[in-house]
Amino acid sequence: MKKTKDYHNYTNYDKEPCGLKKLDFVVGVIKERKKKDAIILDLGCGNANVSFPLAFMGYNVIAVDISKRLIKKNARKNKFKNLKFQVVDINDIETYRSNFKSKFDIILCLDILEHLYDPPKLLKSVNNLCNSNGLLIVSIPNGYGFSELVSRVARNLEKILRIQFINKFKRKTGRFSIQSENYTPHVQKFTFNRFMQLLEHCGFKLVAHKNSTIFSSTLRWCNNPLEMFDCKLADRLPKSMVSGWCMAFEKVEDE
Repeated sequence: MKKTKDYHNYTNYDKEPCGLKKLDFVVGVIKERKKKDAIILDLGCGNANVSFPLAFMGYNVIAVDISKRLIKKNARKNKFKNLKFQVVDINDIETYRSNFKSKFDIILCLDILEHLYDPPKLLKSVNNLCNSNGLLIVSIPNGYGFSELVSRVARNLEKILRIQFINKFKRKTGRFSIQSENYTPHVQKFTFNRFMQLLEHCGFKLVAHKNSTIFSSTLRWCNNPLEMFDCKLADRLPKSMVSGWCMAFEKVEDE
């Protein structure tokens, strides 16, 4: 998708299917519901494709990731005093709570929960880290959507081909060992309703949502107009027919 807004100049999400649509959803929700001095925590920030634009807009952002390499890379690129990077394992975020000086007005959890074996554990920690009426913004794939099914077939095919190659190489050399996978698999397969139930159980209520795309990563190498059409068409379809969703939740206060 084409970069059309000032903050788009601080992200590489234009190279990812639905990336700018996701970023625009995050920015739109934050601008509508929170003040300029909001403190934001970006969990699993990766290449900081959301953290940098938000810092450019003046928000105070702490971006965390388990990868030391990515955190160092982001820190070298960082020109914003209101953006800090930290190495944090979000699987055990309670251990790192002392790293944070205060609670957060907004917590981002983008394309994270589908990779975790225990999403409720993280979500309960997120609830504890949120201020009163704090926001949790997530993006999550439809575990039974077209894109997820295609990705699953592709991964299985890749695994078969890799094993065949390794076995052939081992027969010839006798000294080749299998290395770990370099992609992180999706271990959770959410439907929209199941995900809603999970968030409600962890103390959040839905305040906004948007469909992402239909074909998502299957259009990675297609031209921009086709990808834009995919994003717009997804907005008109039922939630069950798209590849995923962007969602915003508000913390529910105990009565």
